[in-house]
Order: sequence, then structure tokens, then C-alpha cells
Amino acid sequence: MRSVFVLSSLLLILACNQERESPEKEVAVKVDFQIEDSVVLLNKNFRVILKGTSQQITCRVAQDTVFLPSQLQDTTYTLVFEYGKFSLKFNQVYATQLLADQRMHWRFGTDKKPFNLVNGAISYEDYVSGRYSLIEYFKFYPQEQGCGIQFVNNID
Repeated sequence: MRSVFVLSSLLLILACNQERESPEKEVAVKVDFQIEDSVVLLNKNFRVILKGTSQQITCRVAQDTVFLPSQLQDTTYTLVFEYGKFSLKFNQVYATQLLADQRMHWRFGTDKKPFNLVNGAISYEDYVSGRYSLIEYFKFYPQEQGCGIQFVNNID
């Protein structure tokens, strides 16, 4: 009986150590990029970088998917999306927004005057003011429930 207990304990310890040494799991997020009203096929020709106070992560990408680490050390990050000549930067993105508790789809985009109001990235007031020449946006589309959120950079 004692040998069964020792053997069970040994197997449990080995299983725990193996789990600790296994590679960190990743969270897959579908991504697309919209330039004005045209969606671009990313085909893994993009980068997503998360810059926190204690770490900087260049995320792995494949086709139209970014793979985020399942654990993030910092509370907030600056997210940088790069594609060709485009480099979009969004500050104060919370780790909880990046690692949502459901499947997500991210859309990055840019739009020039005349802006597409249907896209929802610019308010009507900003549209009629004519103050901005370019907008950059980052939208979270939840795939299971909720309305999502967006970050917008208005550029004069």
C-alpha cells in the first residue's frame, strides 16, 4: 500500500514538472487591416509588438492570425501594428483587453478625408469640423458576445 502511495506521488510530481517546463500557451486572434474601404490580405506580412514597462513582446504571426502569450506581466501596453509602410501605435491598451475571455477578431485601419462615417471610427462632430486629415483605428470584435471597443488616433 505504501509503495502505491509513493508511486502515485512520484507520478504527480513528474506531471507537475512536465507541465511547468512545457512551452507557454498562446492565444490566437484573427487580424485584418483596412486601408480606407479596402481590406488587405495580410498573409503573415505584418507584425504586432506589445511594449510594456517590464517587457516588449514581438508576437508570432501566421497568415492572418497573431499569437499572443497567454500570460502578460504588465497591466497596460502600447500596441504597435506594422504592415508595409504603415506603423500604427495605440497607447494604454489593457492586458485584459488583449487577452479577452472569448474569441476575438481585431481590425486595424486607416482612413483619409473624406472619411467613411459608416465605419464608426470618427465622430460626426470631428467629421464636419474638417480638423483631421487621417485617422488610424484598432477595433476589437468579440466573436461570442458584446459590442467590442475601439482605439482611434486622429491626426491633424
